[in-house]
Formats: sequence, C-alpha cells, structure tokens
Amino acid sequence: RLRAAGELLEIRAADLRFTVEEAAEFFDDTMGLPLPADTISLLDRHTEGWIAGLQLAALAGRSPLAAEPEVASWGGNGSALLAGFERGHAFVFDYLAAEVLDRQPQAIRRFLLLTSVLDRLCRPLCEAILENGARAAGVSQAALQDVVDRGLFLVPLDEEGRWFRYHHLFHGFIRRQLEERHADELPALHTRASDWYEANGYMEQAIRHALAAGDVARAADLAGRAISGFFLHGKVTTIRRYLELLPEEAILERLNFCIGYGWVLAIGGEVQRVEKYLQAGEQHLARFEQELPAPFDIEVGRSHLSLVRANVALRHGEYAAMAETSRRALATLPESAPPAIRCIAAYSLGQACLATGEVEEAQQALQQAVGHGETAGHRYLTGSALFLLAELRRRQGQLLAAKVVYKRMLQLAEESAGEEEPAMLGAAVLGLATLAHEWNRLEEMGELAARAVSLCEASGEAVSAVHAHLLMARVYRTQGHFEQMASSMQEAQAIAHRHQLPVEIARVTAWQARHALYLQNTTTAMALARQAAAELERVNGARFPYSAPEELVGLTVARALLAQGSSEAAEAAQAAQAAQAAQALAIVERWQRFARKRGLTAVVVETSLLQARAHLLLGDAHAARRCLAEALMLAEPGRYARLVVEEGAAIGGLLREFVQHKAVGAYARRLLEIIEAECPGAPDVDHAEPLTPRQREILELVASGLSNHEIAERLVISDETVRWHTKQIYRRLDVRNRTEAAAYAREFKL
Repeated sequence: RLRAAGELLEIRAADLRFTVEEAAEFFDDTMGLPLPADTISLLDRHTEGWIAGLQLAALAGRSPLAAEPEVASWGGNGSALLAGFERGHAFVFDYLAAEVLDRQPQAIRRFLLLTSVLDRLCRPLCEAILENGARAAGVSQAALQDVVDRGLFLVPLDEEGRWFRYHHLFHGFIRRQLEERHADELPALHTRASDWYEANGYMEQAIRHALAAGDVARAADLAGRAISGFFLHGKVTTIRRYLELLPEEAILERLNFCIGYGWVLAIGGEVQRVEKYLQAGEQHLARFEQELPAPFDIEVGRSHLSLVRANVALRHGEYAAMAETSRRALATLPESAPPAIRCIAAYSLGQACLATGEVEEAQQALQQAVGHGETAGHRYLTGSALFLLAELRRRQGQLLAAKVVYKRMLQLAEESAGEEEPAMLGAAVLGLATLAHEWNRLEEMGELAARAVSLCEASGEAVSAVHAHLLMARVYRTQGHFEQMASSMQEAQAIAHRHQLPVEIARVTAWQARHALYLQNTTTAMALARQAAAELERVNGARFPYSAPEELVGLTVARALLAQGSSEAAEAAQAAQAAQAAQALAIVERWQRFARKRGLTAVVVETSLLQARAHLLLGDAHAARRCLAEALMLAEPGRYARLVVEEGAAIGGLLREFVQHKAVGAYARRLLEIIEAECPGAPDVDHAEPLTPRQREILELVASGLSNHEIAERLVISDETVRWHTKQIYRRLDVRNRTEAAAYAREFKL
C-alpha cells in the first residue's frame, strides 16, 4: 500500500553499490591512493561496487604485511594491486570467513557451500543437488530465502526472483571453502546438477557439470543427443560449441563425432584440421567392419567421410576430385541409405558441376538434392540445394526465376517453427541482396547486404561470410563510401586467409583489382589482377577449361588490359594500345565461347560488353555496336543494371546511340540516367553537353584556384575522386589543363 502510494523509500543493493566515479573518489580522497582509471574500473567491476571489497583492496595495497610481495610494494602500480587482489587476498578471505560464513547457522553454511558448485541458482536446482533430495524439498527454498533476506551477496537475475547468482568475490571464496572442506562431495554435486539441467533442457550446462564430475562418457552422450537435430536446422556454430565442450579424445572416440566435427570444420573453412578426424573415422569403420553383423551400414558411413573430403576439395578448388567423389557416393550408396546422405552427395555433385560450368549435370544433381532433402525433412540441406539452383538461374540470366527460388528458401526457413536458420537465411538474403544490387535498388541492397553479413557470420560458414563481405564492399562502392568499401574488403581477405581458403583469397584479390579499376588506379589494378591469377594458379587442381573463380580472374585481367589500353600513356603509343586490346579480346572471347555453349547468359552479356570496349580501342566502331546491341538485347529481359552501368565510363558514348533503338531504347535511356548520376563512371560525351552538378561544383572550385587536395577536403571526398572528375571535365569541355578549364568556366559562367 505504501509503495503504491509512493510513500515507501526502498534502498536495495543496486542503490548501495559504488559507481566507478564514486570508487575513484573513495580511493583518491578517503584512502589517499590515486589509481589509474582502468584499474579503478576493473576493481569496481570485480567487487561489483561493494564498498567493503573496495576498502579491502585499498588496504591490500597499503599494508606492508600483505601476503603478496608485489602488492605490498605496489608503489602506485595498479595492475600489481589488481593481480594480487584477484588471486584472493588474505584480507578478503579472512573478512568473509570471520564476518560472513562462520557467523551463519550450520544449515545456511552448508547450503552456501554445496550450492557454490552452481553458476546460477533457483529453488528446484538447489533442491536437486542437496543430499536427500526428497526431504530437502522446501528446505532449500527456506534456505535460499534466508540467504536473500540476510543479503549474503546473492544477486537476482530476473524480476520474479527465480534465478540468482552469488557475488563474484563471495562465490570464489565459498567455492574454495567447498573444495578444501568437502572435496569428496564434489563429483556427486556436479552429477546431480547435470541430471537436473538435462531433465530441464539445459544441455550445455548439463554437459559442463558432467565433465566437472569427471564423467566424460556421460558428457559425450549428452552432447550427442543435444546436437542430433542441429544439423537439420543448419546450426553449424552450435554443433561446434557443444562438441568443443568435450576433450578432443572424446570426439575422436566416436564415429558420429568424427564425421560431424569434420563437417563443421570443412563448412567453417578450417580444412587443414579435418584430416585427423576423417582418419579416426576410417579406423572406426575398419573396426566396425569386423563385427558380424555390423552395427550399421558401413558403406553409408564411408560415404559420409568421403563427402566431407569432397567438401574439403571444394575449398581447395579441386572440383574434379569433388565431382568424382560425389558421383561415386551416389553410385555406391545402398537402397537403404537415408535420403539425407543422398541429398548431400547430389548437392556436392551439383556444387562441383556448377563451379566447372557443367550446367545440365549441375541442374539435374541439384534438383535431385532438393527432392532427397524434402523427403528427409532436412530443411538445411534442401535450402542449400535451392540456393545453388538460384545461383544457376542467375548465371543463366533468369534473375526473376532466381528471386522466386530465394523467396522459397526464406519461406522454408520461416516454417522452422521458431528454429533459427542462420545458414539458410544468410544464403537467401545474400542472394536477394545480389539481385537488388544488380537491379540498382540502392536502399534495398544496402539493408539486405548488411543483414547477409550478419547472418553469414553467425552461420559459421566461412565461404559465405567472404562472399557477404565482398557484396557489402560493392554496395559501399556504389554508394561512394570508399573507406567502408576498403574495410569490407579487408574483412573478406582476413576471413579467407584465417581459414586458408586459396580460391577465396584469389577471389578477394580479383575484386580488389576491380575496385581499383573503378577508381581508375589502373597500375594497381593490373598488379592485383596478375596477383589473383598467380594465386589461382597455385591452387592444385584449379585449372579447368572453365571454373567460376577462373572466369572472375580472367575477365578481371581483361578489364585491366582494356583500362591500360585506354589510358593517356597508351594513347601516345597506338601499337601498345592495340596489342593490349587484342590480348584482352582473346581472353574475353574464350570465356564467351564457353558461356554460349553452356547457356550462361549473364557471362555472355558481360563478355559482349567487354568485346565492345575492346573493339572501340581497336577503332572498329561497327563491331563495337554489334557487341553492345547483343549485350543489351540479352540483358533487357532480366533488367540488368549494374553489369552494364559499371562499364558505362568506357561505352557511354556508344550506349547513347541506342536511345532511339526500337527494341532497347527505353532500357538504354534508363541505363544512361544511372550512369550520368553516378560518381565516378559518367559516359564520354561531347563538350556541348552540360556538366553534372558535382562536376560544376568541382569546376567552380578549380576556377577559384583551389588545388585538388583542397577541393577533396572541402567536399569530403578522396584526392583520387577529384582527379577523376577533373579528367572528365577536361574531356567534356575539350580543354587540356586546369588553366583552360578555369577560363572556360569564367567565359561561359559555369
């Protein structure tokens, strides 16, 4: 009644705790011990603002009788004081023993000691771990309430007062007292705690207490039961967390753990660690094969191990080995094999064939994988196969069909009855973000890409995380945020190197080259393109007539050659320009022939655009128009934007000729509008055409006498961007230098 009327003043533990500022004032003014701010913050957090603990810490630092030599002579060294205090200074223990624990009734003392094995407490859990559990019912509730009422360093964890924990200092003290006085009871206490946690669905805590009790076999059984359904939902990181609670020997002793942990490591990109667990799995199979009858289908187990190896081969770019292993698994699996293992085999085959451009076999395998996954009720595997099918549709130029499949993945994830599906969700969102980027839906692509990064990192799939960061970098580039772009590229590179993924390392380097080309750093771009080619060359088994990584790298090299061929230095040497254009054309035509044969329309569009650029450099405008016309005719049904726009600076003038084209005129006009609004990337036009607003702004600053660096600082852009703009201004105005540009601006009042 008083509380409801606002007439009750309640002062609780939280109100009495010292803040960091109060603790600093206490040490400085009261105790005469000025300490560094970080030391005070750590002490305050360690004592949880408990003033007696803070005072004892100060006494520990000042007393010449302190047990720890480095504390007694701390001489202003806050880290030494903290180190001694954290190890449990005698002042703290003496105080707690004399003033707290020894003054409690025997029943409370025993309750405190026995429950110190718990990191958090509730009434049913306390009842479960006390001896004579049936008679203890109600006793622990009374004891727990008594401890709360006495304020014995118990911290509530919820508003209902169901869960508590002990103050860190007090907990450490009573745990040590338990170990010293009742060490023989510890295994039983941990076992009873493990039983309670298991019965109530807290499997991670159950495993930890089983291990603390010394029962590794029980902990392994608990872990096996806990993770049995996680792969169904793609919870790779959760599987890993549970298995890594166990000692390594416990993982190696069980075939299902060897297979499961091998999958986790392979998917997570840690392929260097996989072989140990695969070899242990093979030893288990060899032993089981001697048993008659065998406890399970040996061939199914062997297929599991070989498919893990296929996944490792994928990370190394060994697509032929991956495809062969997957085909052999599909051919040798018995009729009784679970549909899930058939799904994995078909998915692996589809993945390998997609990477090498074997489109028909990839499509058949992936459709089989979807069917087997649905039969098994395995959403994660089904979703993974759907993702590759969507990627295939995207490569075939069927962007709307790809979107339908990505949406199907999202629906599949939503049907998981609240189960988290980070891997499937991450893949679906990554796919939708890629489409939004291609369609130039700037706001949507930014939101989706950021979500894809978060989900792919949470999924524990390293390759997906690399791809998500690469896409995020492209988003930042489109938005003109070049520092964030560089940061995303660095993160992608770090993940690829940390997990030793050579194919992804080459992929990241290729995209670094493309970003350098976008910023017109042609020398850097060529060096990076060559580096990417060398990195891919070092990957064993990566040389194929076609592979997706080699296509990316090859067309990046071609782009770098074309950029060098159109540079000012190349213009002064027509023979060198022609040679570079011809070299680029040869690379591009090789990929186009293959793409036409396989029906990869997206690749045909890209290579046709590059052909148009090459022919322009070679002075063959008729061939350039023919190639651009084909690119536009193929790209228009899918409403491609970025693929064309990002070539706009080189083919913008030629693209303008198609504005009146009967079939693609409206499409060409829309692309030109995007190109004109972009920075950098505006098309070449004659000097009579007005400058863009940004170019007008920069020209005014040039006319006022500012240097490039001063302009960059004023407009908050990079020096490189200013240089790019001034070059475009010179071309538009048909001037040769800053002096002529400034004169033009004054004359025409631009």
